[in-house]
Amino acid sequence: MCIRDSNKKMRKGGLIAVDHSGNVFPVTSILATDEKLDGALIKIDAKTTPLALNDKVSPGDSAFCLSRPLKQGQYFSEGIVNRFYWNGDKRGDDPNSLQAMRSLKLNVSSRWAPGSSGSAILDQFGNVIGHVATISTMGNGGSKKDTDKGRILITLHTATPARAMMALATEGGDSN
Repeated sequence: MCIRDSNKKMRKGGLIAVDHSGNVFPVTSILATDEKLDGALIKIDAKTTPLALNDKVSPGDSAFCLSRPLKQGQYFSEGIVNRFYWNGDKRGDDPNSLQAMRSLKLNVSSRWAPGSSGSAILDQFGNVIGHVATISTMGNGGSKKDTDKGRILITLHTATPARAMMALATEGGDSN
Protein backbone atom coordinates (compact mmCIF):
# COMPACT_ATOMS: atom_id res chain seq x y z
CA MET A 1 0.00 0.00 0.00
CA CYS A 2 1.35 3.38 -0.92
CA ILE A 3 1.54 6.27 1.55
CA ARG A 4 -1.76 8.03 2.04
CA ASP A 5 -2.39 11.23 4.00
CA SER A 6 -5.91 10.02 4.78
CA ASN A 7 -4.94 6.87 6.67
CA LYS A 8 -7.77 6.69 9.18
CA LYS A 9 -6.24 3.76 11.09
CA MET A 10 -3.22 5.75 12.31
CA ARG A 11 -4.16 7.25 15.68
CA LYS A 12 -0.80 8.64 16.83
CA GLY A 13 2.65 8.59 15.44
CA GLY A 14 4.31 9.53 12.25
CA LEU A 15 5.94 8.25 9.13
CA ILE A 16 9.56 7.12 9.45
CA ALA A 17 12.33 5.77 7.24
CA VAL A 18 14.84 3.16 8.37
CA ASP A 19 18.25 2.57 6.80
CA HIS A 20 20.13 -0.71 6.41
CA SER A 21 21.75 -0.26 9.85
CA GLY A 22 18.43 0.24 11.62
CA ASN A 23 18.78 4.00 12.04
CA VAL A 24 15.37 5.67 12.15
CA PHE A 25 14.69 9.03 10.50
CA PRO A 26 11.48 11.08 10.62
CA VAL A 27 9.80 11.80 7.29
CA THR A 28 9.42 15.56 7.05
CA SER A 29 7.35 15.68 3.88
CA ILE A 30 5.74 13.56 1.20
CA LEU A 31 6.81 14.98 -2.15
CA ALA A 32 4.76 12.73 -4.45
CA THR A 33 2.89 9.43 -4.29
CA ASP A 34 1.35 7.13 -6.81
CA GLU A 35 -0.66 4.08 -5.77
CA LYS A 36 -0.35 2.35 -9.16
CA LEU A 37 3.45 2.65 -8.99
CA ASP A 38 3.30 1.56 -5.36
CA GLY A 39 5.80 4.32 -4.78
CA ALA A 40 6.35 7.57 -2.98
CA LEU A 41 9.01 10.24 -2.94
CA ILE A 42 9.67 11.45 0.59
CA LYS A 43 11.99 13.85 2.36
CA ILE A 44 13.65 12.72 5.59
CA ASP A 45 15.31 14.66 8.39
CA ALA A 46 18.87 13.39 7.89
CA LYS A 47 22.06 14.18 6.07
CA THR A 48 22.28 11.24 3.70
CA THR A 49 23.34 10.66 0.14
CA PRO A 50 20.44 9.29 -1.90
CA LEU A 51 21.10 6.36 -4.18
CA ALA A 52 21.19 7.26 -7.85
CA LEU A 53 18.41 5.98 -10.12
CA ASN A 54 19.47 4.01 -13.20
CA ASP A 55 16.98 3.40 -16.01
CA LYS A 56 19.60 2.12 -18.48
CA VAL A 57 19.48 -1.60 -17.69
CA SER A 58 18.69 -4.51 -19.97
CA PRO A 59 17.83 -8.18 -19.62
CA GLY A 60 20.91 -10.03 -18.39
CA ASP A 61 22.24 -7.14 -16.29
CA SER A 62 22.90 -7.79 -12.58
CA ALA A 63 20.15 -7.15 -10.03
CA PHE A 64 20.61 -7.24 -6.24
CA CYS A 65 18.14 -6.86 -3.38
CA LEU A 66 18.68 -6.30 0.36
CA SER A 67 15.36 -6.76 2.13
CA ARG A 68 13.50 -8.11 5.13
CA PRO A 69 11.40 -11.01 3.82
CA LEU A 70 9.13 -12.71 6.36
CA LYS A 71 10.80 -10.62 9.12
CA GLN A 72 14.23 -12.09 8.30
CA GLY A 73 16.46 -9.01 8.41
CA GLN A 74 19.39 -8.25 6.13
CA TYR A 75 18.48 -10.84 3.46
CA PHE A 76 20.65 -10.29 0.38
CA SER A 77 19.86 -11.87 -2.97
CA GLU A 78 21.56 -11.70 -6.32
CA GLY A 79 20.08 -12.22 -9.75
CA ILE A 80 19.65 -10.62 -13.14
CA VAL A 81 17.17 -8.44 -14.95
CA ASN A 82 14.82 -10.87 -16.69
CA ARG A 83 12.61 -8.48 -18.66
CA PHE A 84 10.68 -5.24 -18.85
CA TYR A 85 7.05 -5.57 -19.87
CA TRP A 86 3.89 -3.53 -20.22
CA ASN A 87 1.09 -4.67 -17.88
CA GLY A 88 -1.94 -3.89 -19.98
CA ASP A 89 -2.21 -1.46 -22.85
CA LYS A 90 -2.51 1.88 -21.06
CA ARG A 91 0.59 3.57 -22.42
CA GLY A 92 -1.25 6.45 -24.07
CA ASP A 93 0.43 8.72 -26.60
CA ASP A 94 3.71 9.23 -24.70
CA PRO A 95 5.41 5.97 -23.60
CA ASN A 96 7.62 7.98 -21.19
CA SER A 97 4.74 9.70 -19.38
CA LEU A 98 3.71 8.95 -15.82
CA GLN A 99 0.50 7.43 -17.22
CA ALA A 100 2.54 4.97 -19.29
CA MET A 101 5.00 4.25 -16.48
CA ARG A 102 2.11 3.01 -14.32
CA SER A 103 1.95 0.00 -16.70
CA LEU A 104 5.70 -0.64 -17.06
CA LYS A 105 7.03 -3.50 -14.91
CA LEU A 106 10.39 -5.17 -14.36
CA ASN A 107 11.01 -8.86 -13.60
CA VAL A 108 14.27 -9.86 -11.90
CA SER A 109 15.56 -13.19 -10.64
CA SER A 110 16.74 -11.81 -7.26
CA ARG A 111 14.47 -13.26 -4.60
CA TRP A 112 12.16 -11.69 -2.07
CA ALA A 113 9.08 -12.53 -0.03
CA PRO A 114 6.38 -10.64 1.90
CA GLY A 115 8.04 -7.99 4.03
CA SER A 116 10.34 -6.91 1.21
CA SER A 117 7.95 -4.40 -0.36
CA GLY A 118 9.61 -1.14 -1.31
CA SER A 119 13.16 -2.50 -0.99
CA ALA A 120 15.55 -1.18 -3.61
CA ILE A 121 16.66 -3.36 -6.50
CA LEU A 122 20.23 -2.35 -7.29
CA ASP A 123 22.64 -2.70 -10.19
CA GLN A 124 26.27 -3.77 -9.72
CA PHE A 125 27.28 -0.17 -8.88
CA GLY A 126 24.65 0.39 -6.17
CA ASN A 127 22.29 2.43 -8.35
CA VAL A 128 18.56 1.81 -7.94
CA ILE A 129 17.01 0.10 -10.96
CA GLY A 130 13.62 -0.45 -9.30
CA HIS A 131 11.85 -1.33 -6.08
CA VAL A 132 10.10 -4.50 -4.90
CA ALA A 133 6.43 -4.56 -5.86
CA THR A 134 4.92 -8.05 -6.09
CA ILE A 135 5.51 -11.79 -6.18
CA SER A 136 3.40 -14.16 -8.23
CA THR A 137 3.55 -17.86 -8.96
CA MET A 138 2.51 -19.71 -12.07
CA GLY A 139 1.86 -23.39 -12.72
CA ASN A 140 1.13 -25.31 -15.92
CA GLY A 141 -0.56 -22.93 -18.33
CA GLY A 142 -0.32 -20.12 -15.79
CA SER A 143 -3.52 -21.18 -14.09
CA LYS A 144 -4.28 -20.54 -10.41
CA LYS A 145 -5.80 -24.03 -10.28
CA ASP A 146 -2.36 -25.54 -10.97
CA THR A 147 -0.65 -23.51 -8.24
CA ASP A 148 -3.40 -24.50 -5.79
CA LYS A 149 -2.38 -28.13 -6.38
CA GLY A 150 1.25 -27.30 -5.58
CA ARG A 151 2.58 -27.39 -9.13
CA ILE A 152 4.43 -24.08 -9.12
CA LEU A 153 6.69 -23.84 -12.13
CA ILE A 154 7.93 -20.27 -11.81
CA THR A 155 7.89 -17.46 -9.29
CA LEU A 156 7.92 -14.00 -10.84
CA HIS A 157 9.53 -11.21 -8.82
CA THR A 158 8.11 -7.97 -10.17
CA ALA A 159 9.50 -4.52 -9.46
CA THR A 160 8.53 -0.97 -10.28
CA PRO A 161 11.34 0.29 -12.53
CA ALA A 162 13.41 3.37 -11.65
CA ARG A 163 12.16 4.95 -14.88
CA ALA A 164 8.66 5.09 -13.38
CA MET A 165 9.89 6.86 -10.24
CA MET A 166 11.77 9.34 -12.45
CA ALA A 167 8.46 10.11 -14.18
CA LEU A 168 6.80 10.58 -10.78
CA ALA A 169 9.55 13.01 -9.76
CA THR A 170 9.10 14.97 -12.99
CA GLU A 171 5.31 14.98 -13.29
CA GLY A 172 4.30 14.62 -9.63
CA GLY A 173 1.00 12.95 -9.26
CA ASP A 174 -1.29 11.22 -6.90
CA SER A 175 -3.39 8.43 -8.34
CA ASN A 176 -4.85 7.51 -4.92
